[in-house]
Amino acid sequence: MANTSKIRLNTGGTLDPDVGQIWDREALIEEIERTLLVQSVYFTGERRMGKTSVISKMRAQSGTRFLVVYIDVEQIKSAGDFASIVYSKVTAALPALAKARGSMARGFKRRFGISKLGVGPVSVEFSEIVEKHWPDVLDEVVNALGTADDKRQIVVCFDELPQLLKNIVNAGEPLVARQVLDKLRELRQTHLGVRMIFTGSIGLHHVERDLRQFGSSWAPINDMKKIDIPSFDAADAEGLAEVLLTNEAVPCDDRIAVAAAIADRSDGVPYYIHWIVDGLLKRRSAVTAATVDEVVADALDDPDDAWGFRHQVNRVPEYYGEDQDLAYAVLDIVSQAPGLTFEELMRRVPAHTELDSRHGNRVRSLVELLERDHYLDASGGHLAFRRGLMQRAWKAKRYLAG
Repeated sequence: MANTSKIRLNTGGTLDPDVGQIWDREALIEEIERTLLVQSVYFTGERRMGKTSVISKMRAQSGTRFLVVYIDVEQIKSAGDFASIVYSKVTAALPALAKARGSMARGFKRRFGISKLGVGPVSVEFSEIVEKHWPDVLDEVVNALGTADDKRQIVVCFDELPQLLKNIVNAGEPLVARQVLDKLRELRQTHLGVRMIFTGSIGLHHVERDLRQFGSSWAPINDMKKIDIPSFDAADAEGLAEVLLTNEAVPCDDRIAVAAAIADRSDGVPYYIHWIVDGLLKRRSAVTAATVDEVVADALDDPDDAWGFRHQVNRVPEYYGEDQDLAYAVLDIVSQAPGLTFEELMRRVPAHTELDSRHGNRVRSLVELLERDHYLDASGGHLAFRRGLMQRAWKAKRYLAG
């Protein structure tokens, strides 16, 4: 990386790709862009892995190849509000694309009798129409994108789409949430020149499970390629740690050794790399690899939980519903005895729940969900936490010994 001077400590704030604050991710961005040339992308990963930063960096360096319309939908509560924000963001992105905007204006006039719509905030009148006709509004907006006089590949990124769907379900409209997914799939199939990116910290599979009551043979995103955001490999994690140590002037007895320790203890997650360096900086004296362990141990024991470990524990009821007690039991067991086979797990489950060997399929289904939610890894038939730091955090925040 030619200039790393702008890589500074940032423990959870927004990184600015335009001034070079986001470390690496070039290979991942290349994979996403290569995929977008032929199909849409479902970009997944656990919380704090940097999904939004990756999309921001991709947008900043897309140049003449891609026009990315970014829409954060996490706080949206209804399909009507969703259609309204899509209209607002798309029109803001198309001020120079007269043909596309003209197409959208003609479509609204034909369907709703609206002949003039500004690029600014959506009017009250238009909002009332959208509540009843949100699918038609999405039709016109995406049609306008499809006819845009632009040589770049047009991409609409819906950040935290599963949370939007969850919000609609929680508002008592699960059928509408399903219709939103169906409409987006229809638009992808109808307007082949427009790509979509879905991102989400909540796995879309949780929302799909809630919506299968309206029909089980349903695959609303099977035309999209699923790409998981990985942690950094050892070289990239050590590189980021070393740059942060240098730019923050953290005194080290051996900077390379300290950077290697940070990479290992953070599991290569950039969010935790930043937090560890922040903890080292506060020591105000020369640090060693052993100091890295002290910083992590202090964070795990911190009652205020500045690093946000409790989120992994607190989200279990929302994710697993009536199986939440079973999920807690399985994760408790595996955190204290990593490497168990499924058969060994089943022998321990009755001590924690009312289930026994007759409920093996129910436990298997839950273990599959725990894998998809990035808690567990079952490689080689042995169950363990996907990340060592998450395992330690689980035990710390569940007050488990061992």
